[in-house]
Amino acid sequence: MTTLVRKYIKQDNIVSFASKEELAKKSLETILQERFAPYVGLDMREISQKIDYEINPRNKSTIAHMISRILGITGTKLDNIEEFSKANIQFKTIRLEPNNIPKEHMSFENVDFDAWLNDSFEESQFYQKFEETKFLFIVFQYRETLKENPDRIPYFKK
Repeated sequence: MTTLVRKYIKQDNIVSFASKEELAKKSLETILQERFAPYVGLDMREISQKIDYEINPRNKSTIAHMISRILGITGTKLDNIEEFSKANIQFKTIRLEPNNIPKEHMSFENVDFDAWLNDSFEESQFYQKFEETKFLFIVFQYRETLKENPDRIPYFKK
């Protein structure tokens, strides 16, 4: 329903990366695995060469733009992909340090702790968010620490 509202009432530019025929034969998870498989283990430079995309490794949105390109979509945000919108999937990127610790904290919605204390957990907005929403985590990892190489480039981790 959200997709229909966004598409027809709000007139958001919702695009699709898979055909109806492909979605009838395969799960969304399978399609994503197939699209990402050729790039797993490659660093951002190698991926950018394969997809003909100029990267700026310091720009946080570079990974999201690369993922759009891998999926065959240009000029849109990943939030505007029809398959993600229909399945209520939120896209999150994670950059891991060599020791497997995230480089940055991940943002989620603000939590109203007062409301959380007054409501039962199952009735809380926090619970509903994680009950109703699926997350697609795209993980890139650095092979070197920032100290070892200030110009390091992460690779697409499986």
